[in-house]
Amino acid sequence: MTAATLPQLDHHIKEPRGLSPRIQWLRDYYFMGTERAWNNEFIAWSTGTAWDVQFNEMTFYIVPETYALMQTLRSSYRQAARDIELDKEFWAWSQVERRAWFVKEVMVRHMPKEILPGDLIAGG
Repeated sequence: MTAATLPQLDHHIKEPRGLSPRIQWLRDYYFMGTERAWNNEFIAWSTGTAWDVQFNEMTFYIVPETYALMQTLRSSYRQAARDIELDKEFWAWSQVERRAWFVKEVMVRHMPKEILPGDLIAGG
């Protein structure tokens, strides 16, 4: 059977209807994809040192097929990482203090943020 001889079925893709204006706006915004200011692209951050280590997300994946990609993803994160200017006392702090400072610095001063109209939190 070829595609030309296949029976033409009258099935329609489910379309949302009766959405509230807010949900319709969010749906339309979601489907803007890369035209949005914020579009779920990964961003990695680094101390800029040769020994910097990116967080391994392996324990958060339950799909075994993704495991083969983890090293590739980690390597690409490292290559694309943006260096953060460190506090002059950074290396004198404990590891816990360095991690806490680094995460706060990235989240407050470097992470792109977009608060949508009507939202109370960014990325919620």
